Amino acid sequence: MAHPQTATFSEGDLDYIMDSLATDTRERATLARAVREDRDIREAVLADERVFRAVLDTEEAFVNVSGYLFFSVLLLRALRDLQDRGYTLEREGDLTMPVFDSADVCAFLQPEQIRDYLVAVLAGFVKSEQRMVVVRRPQGKPRAMRVNDLDLRSLIRYCRAIDEEHRFGLYRHIADLCLFASGVFSSDRVWGYTAATWIEQGTLFYSLAAGHRQASYHELGDTLSALSENFLLAVKPLRLIADRYLGAMRDEVFGG
Repeated sequence: MAHPQTATFSEGDLDYIMDSLATDTRERATLARAVREDRDIREAVLADERVFRAVLDTEEAFVNVSGYLFFSVLLLRALRDLQDRGYTLEREGDLTMPVFDSADVCAFLQPEQIRDYLVAVLAGFVKSEQRMVVVRRPQGKPRAMRVNDLDLRSLIRYCRAIDEEHRFGLYRHIADLCLFASGVFSSDRVWGYTAATWIEQGTLFYSLAAGHRQASYHELGDTLSALSENFLLAVKPLRLIADRYLGAMRDEVFGG
């Protein structure tokens, strides 16, 4: 249930970017340093068509770069595409309808903390796991519980079994799972739950996470509050990434 708050490019990521741009040997080190140190330059490079094509069109590119690089490129492309058109698409049953809210989605994505968080959510679900945990409480005997990172019911049960002071990470993970399921696996039912359930629980658990005392310590209170208050807007770029860019690769990337 790791949730990186900040991430950096590995040397392999930087080499991949430089190769994608066919950078001159004399300029390579200078540009690589600028990409690492300057966010504006980094995002301009990641938005370059050559990098986008290398990430999506190169065979097995996903296994050669970090999730941070992969999803940063896709999220920036989603932002650009949303800026270029005035609507997003929503499904209701067998119908797909345009909703003229792309300006709202783009405004929501403007803070870099929001973009960083969404990239971390996507990267965090590339690998999921099931494990046994031992719950120890002041009253009563320790007991073992089976927890699956993709099982909403087991996560909520685990959350209820531990003390409030230890729930911050679980609140976030449950909310992130709801956002992931709503955006990447956008259908009427995902893993046994309706779309309405994922939305309701995601909004609730981001709010609980935002109100937890550890949110301030990790400087995540504003970000988590924004995700709770704008959950449906946060879903839209993930849906665009899954449907338009990943397509058939979605199950390969997420093991879905």
